[in-house]
Amino acid sequence: VSAPSRCSKQQQQIQSYLTGANQSRMSSYELRQSMNSKLIDDRRVINNSQSLRITVANNGNNNRANNSDENYNDYESCQNNR
Repeated sequence: VSAPSRCSKQQQQIQSYLTGANQSRMSSYELRQSMNSKLIDDRRVINNSQSLRITVANNGNNNRANNSDENYNDYESCQNNR
């Protein structure tokens, strides 16, 4: 009898994972570290509006999450088009 409730709980967890609802916020220290390592190139072109948009997109998400590669590809194509 407990099996259905266990399944629905797991389904809920999977759903929240897919929607990104369970992403924890990074501590400011953690965020600074990841900014220093991952966004170092963005600083050189910080007043380029497209680069700035991508920097903000990266900061809004956990950098260990699944969309950092996508943002980086955007950043590369931005550099190539200049």
